[in-house]
Amino acid sequence: IDPTLERNVLIAMAKGDTPPATIFALASPAAQADAANAESWGLALVKRLVEQKRYDAARRVWQRIYRLSDAQANAPIFNAGFAEGRTAPPFDWTLAGGSLGAADMRINGLAIDYYGRDSGDLASQILVLKPGRYRFAVAIDPGKTDNAAKLFWSLTCRTDGKASLMNLPVVAGAAKRTVEAELVVPSDCPAQTLTLGGEAGEFPAPVSVTVRDLDLRPVGGARP
Repeated sequence: IDPTLERNVLIAMAKGDTPPATIFALASPAAQADAANAESWGLALVKRLVEQKRYDAARRVWQRIYRLSDAQANAPIFNAGFAEGRTAPPFDWTLAGGSLGAADMRINGLAIDYYGRDSGDLASQILVLKPGRYRFAVAIDPGKTDNAAKLFWSLTCRTDGKASLMNLPVVAGAAKRTVEAELVVPSDCPAQTLTLGGEAGEFPAPVSVTVRDLDLRPVGGARP
């Protein structure tokens, strides 16, 4: 089989209506190994399933193309330690660059330089949390900020109303601190977006901070 031809056929199937199981069954071992490459069919299939709001199926395909264990893929937040690796969004981090600012993975942390000129997302990831109550916590290393600009973690449902589940300010200071919040994921919220966002003030005001030890875990066994 010509590898280029096979890739193009699989990309067309991934972008069309072919079921994921059929695509995997037709793909040669070489094509399956190629699935995780940025321009190949695997991420095109994940993107299609996300656009169709088939989040569980998208997550399973994403897990399969990167050959992740169930324990890795089923963590509430993937790559909570911000380690550089081979996995890609949307179930790993999408990081900002350009005029908004920079988000760079460092050893066990995410270094944020937010320029404060525009509002936008500095880091985000799609989650597939089950209904229930959760506690979110993150450590903030010493940094510098200006009260005119703000950083915040948010969690929203990926439903038409985009209901807000959490909005937690991140304030840089002279000492390391941990900020935390409790939240409830309702039963009609099959997937969520976790975002570290910046909100600009009236005048540009840069913010530099490093976030570490990101943690999200269920609280008890109660369901909303």
